[in-house]
Amino acid sequence: MKKGFSSYELTNFLTDFLKSKDVDVEKKVNNVLVLDSIRNSWKTVAPPALFEHTVIAKFTNKTVYLQADHGIYAQEIQLLSSQLCKALSKETALEIRDMKIRVGPLYHKSGKRTDIMSQSQNMSTIEEHPNKSVLDKLIRKTKK
Repeated sequence: MKKGFSSYELTNFLTDFLKSKDVDVEKKVNNVLVLDSIRNSWKTVAPPALFEHTVIAKFTNKTVYLQADHGIYAQEIQLLSSQLCKALSKETALEIRDMKIRVGPLYHKSGKRTDIMSQSQNMSTIEEHPNKSVLDKLIRKTKK
């Protein structure tokens, strides 16, 4: 009895599924890489006290969305947002114009920080990603 799927079978299944849902895989992969880049840069750009109490949730339309675990940290980010946007833009080579902050828990029920759970281990390009071959196959197949 066969258990699991091979990389090839999984790639074919995902490709067919994503094509049927009309998903742009290349765009999704690029979004993940951009978000990883911003999260990695946030470690060096944010003051240590702010970094410990914030996570980058998403990035869309030149806006970084953060979550802070207390209103004090959210207010501090608001006050420093123009400087932080400039520093992040310089560090990531992306155009970042605004920051939006909400207050909420930073940790998942598993005990891990929410940004670390979804991060691709400091990957900044698709070439460094551990699943590069699978991602490449998905991109090629969905373009057909």
